[in-house]
Amino acid sequence: MLFRSFITRDQHIYGCMAKDPRVLYRSQDCGHSVCAVTRFSDDILSIFVSSSDVVFVCTRGFVYHSLDHGCSFTVSLSLSFPESQILLGRGSLEAPDKTVIVAEYGNIIRQRRWQFCAYVYSSADNGVTWKKDDFLMRRGVNKHVHCVSYSKLLQRVLLTTGDNKKDLWIGRPSKSYDVTDIEWRSEEHTSELQS
Repeated sequence: MLFRSFITRDQHIYGCMAKDPRVLYRSQDCGHSVCAVTRFSDDILSIFVSSSDVVFVCTRGFVYHSLDHGCSFTVSLSLSFPESQILLGRGSLEAPDKTVIVAEYGNIIRQRRWQFCAYVYSSADNGVTWKKDDFLMRRGVNKHVHCVSYSKLLQRVLLTTGDNKKDLWIGRPSKSYDVTDIEWRSEEHTSELQS
């Protein structure tokens, strides 16, 4: 039985099993049969597959990507701390222009102080290169991102943060969904986005 899984638009399933969470499995028949495709050196914490069939797998500290349906992976992104991760089902999205956006999460203490790891990253080239935004640090968030998603209704990126400034952030792309081109407003300023 797969857990920590992702189902693609073609009903292919990628996931790992509780008994060995370092092995990525794939099913092409809606889960009736599964085959192991790749073993990682650490536990698989999240999986995301883009509409271009690029498979992204997150372990502690790293995001990997595969262009061959999970048969081989390369490190795509090093997160800010070795303990950081991208949350399963809540930490990644694909924007309408096919830009992939991921948000970093972690509960990391160094010298009795919380460490900021609420970075938001975007890739417009299937995970080959990434842009990194620290707008949450500049807004005083002290820890991490709880969730990032895309709202078709609002045509905006939605992001929630914690822990000292629990808030909903709404992002409007100015030119693209590159995170450095998104204009972010907290929920108290949402009326400004209705244009």
